[in-house]
Amino acid sequence: MLKLSLKAVSVGCVAYSSSLQAADVDIFLTGGQSNAEWNSYAWYQGVSDEITSSGLYSNPVVLQTSHSGRPFGDWFNDGVAEIHYQADFFNDSGTGVLQSKINEIIAAGDTPRFKGLFWFQGEADAKGKDSGSVVLYPSRWSDMLDELDSDLGYSDWNYLMNTVGRIDAGENTGEEINATFKEITDNDSRGVLFETQSLPYKTAPEDIHGYDHNLVGTDNVTLFNATFVPEPSTALLSLMSFGFLALRRRR
Repeated sequence: MLKLSLKAVSVGCVAYSSSLQAADVDIFLTGGQSNAEWNSYAWYQGVSDEITSSGLYSNPVVLQTSHSGRPFGDWFNDGVAEIHYQADFFNDSGTGVLQSKINEIIAAGDTPRFKGLFWFQGEADAKGKDSGSVVLYPSRWSDMLDELDSDLGYSDWNYLMNTVGRIDAGENTGEEINATFKEITDNDSRGVLFETQSLPYKTAPEDIHGYDHNLVGTDNVTLFNATFVPEPSTALLSLMSFGFLALRRRR
């Protein structure tokens, strides 16, 4: 896998960017299976709208990826970046969705900052599919994060995982994989788990796609921000207020 160092690429672009006013661009990516694209990409739209309206990020960009019906082994397996990782993140040709956006931002003279991954996947790894996938999911996920850190050149970003499932004969088929997601996020300060399996998010328990996807996306961001975005300190708020008052006096 080709490793892309943002620092190295940025240095190579100094001549181009020196005449421009550089801006920070915060990047997020949504990914997963069919729920990541269901109902005209409603989940992605909820994430994107809330990221933008939160006012917490610099020139935010939210990228959409999804691969309906695919198990996580199609992203990462046996320590190897598989076809969906290469399509969504980085590949040797430079055409990964995240990779392409990073290069585009650098070419414009700005500074890309990958901030977070929102994940809605796991139905294909759940009970009744491939039980071996559940056992392997933590190591595959860890390997994918390591690869993404390496491709980015840093690890200063966070992720949110959504629980999945449907009710079959009174049993939630996502129970085992959701326990695995909880284990992953409980043991990683960079991650947080969002519970989707009850109202108001899960609107049709027997339906694998029975969600208010837009609301899930919106509240994903609310949890992400509450978990990972520090609140301004009292001193900082006072300083900002002082600066605002000073600006008003000058007018």
